[in-house]
Amino acid sequence: MVAKIKKIILPLFFMSVIKLVSQVGIGTVTPSVELDIESSSVTTSIDLNNTALDGDPVINFQLSGVTTFSMGLDDTDDFFKVGTSSPSTSTRVTIDNSGNIGISTETPREIIDVYATDADLILNAYHDVNYPSLYLLDADAAETAVDAGDILGSVEFYGFDGTNYIVSSQINGFVGATPGVNDMPGAISFDITADGASTSTERMRITSAGDVGIGTTGPLYRLDVADNTASDYVANFFNDGNNANRWGVAVQCGADAGTGQTFYLDCYDGDGTNIGYIENNGGVFQLVDLSDLTTKRDVKNSQIYGLGIVENLRVVDYYRSYDEKGEKLHTGFIAQEVSQVYPYMVSRASNGKLGLAKEQLIPVVVKATQEQQQEIENLQYQIDLLVQFNLKLLGLLELSLDQNEELNMEMLELANKNAFTKLEKEKIEIYSDEVSSTPQMESREIKTPKQNETYDEQLSTKKILVKTKSNTVKGKD
Repeated sequence: MVAKIKKIILPLFFMSVIKLVSQVGIGTVTPSVELDIESSSVTTSIDLNNTALDGDPVINFQLSGVTTFSMGLDDTDDFFKVGTSSPSTSTRVTIDNSGNIGISTETPREIIDVYATDADLILNAYHDVNYPSLYLLDADAAETAVDAGDILGSVEFYGFDGTNYIVSSQINGFVGATPGVNDMPGAISFDITADGASTSTERMRITSAGDVGIGTTGPLYRLDVADNTASDYVANFFNDGNNANRWGVAVQCGADAGTGQTFYLDCYDGDGTNIGYIENNGGVFQLVDLSDLTTKRDVKNSQIYGLGIVENLRVVDYYRSYDEKGEKLHTGFIAQEVSQVYPYMVSRASNGKLGLAKEQLIPVVVKATQEQQQEIENLQYQIDLLVQFNLKLLGLLELSLDQNEELNMEMLELANKNAFTKLEKEKIEIYSDEVSSTPQMESREIKTPKQNETYDEQLSTKKILVKTKSNTVKGKD
């Protein structure tokens, strides 16, 4: 009977005592909180043992008698869970037997697995110096040094395809070169999964030297872009606002004074052979075609007829079709017409329109100039021959004139002699007639041709004599 009374009275007593005492100490006589458990043993523990078939040992946290959070074991999978009303029915955090932590998921797949309709991670710090950080640490087995090329951490992005989660893209941080003590060269790669694929491929890399490679894992320049796509471009710079002040690409390099030779753009063919470049050479900005003899074969003099090509090219004035106001007058050629005269100047753009490589006309113009110069030299040679011929002809003419003059002088002297003889004879005849017919005729002076008189003067004298004779005869009658 007494024993039964003890079993009933003692619990009631202790319950009354506990209710009267606000703090309970276990292992201490001076509890500082409502339940203060202290122990000097190596292990101090509280066991919550639920021996029911489907029992869940839990601890509930209540406000005003309402459970707000509950944590404990879920007998269904034996995972430790934290929930709102109970660990198993409103689970918020799960820790499985492997130590994986699931947030809003009861089946964590990795060390931390967050599952929610809006799963955001916010790291927020309010400090002038410190800032929120996310550390990903990596080491080889037994915490030994990592090697070049080892991935140190990765951020991967997966999408659900209806059956499985498939990687879409990822960012990898890895060792960029051989590491050493206090030397950890880094690199970052950006991997993207192509359309129709289920695994990602590296698309861009930043090396420890700061070189950026797109389409290449070993960039050699600050920006190294590689591609192998047919009928397309490797890069495009777009700045279009339907206004002339939307500019393209600016390149700044070379000496401040613009002296020396600076390459602004080097152009290579598919196997890396240089074919041309854009340069500044001593202040002259120019496009240069590679023309070294070592790049050419079967070299021979051109057989084109440059003058014929130039003569058949029609030069036109025109406005661009988009220049509706006619603000800029151009002078040039029509590609379709040039293709009929010198097709090597004409090429077709990616949009199908015809274009002209006007520098191709330079050798033609040089050839035409040479041909024209040759014609000029030929004409000059012919002119020189004509001049020489005319000079010789003039010399012969002068010689002929000199000879004619000498001949004329000889003929004149002979004529003078003949005329003098004839005049002397006529004078004698006239004198004889006058003496015989008119004894008292007035004496007249008969001029005798002088030795240096001209033939005309001698003829004039003759005429006088003849006239005198005629008058004399007439007077006689």
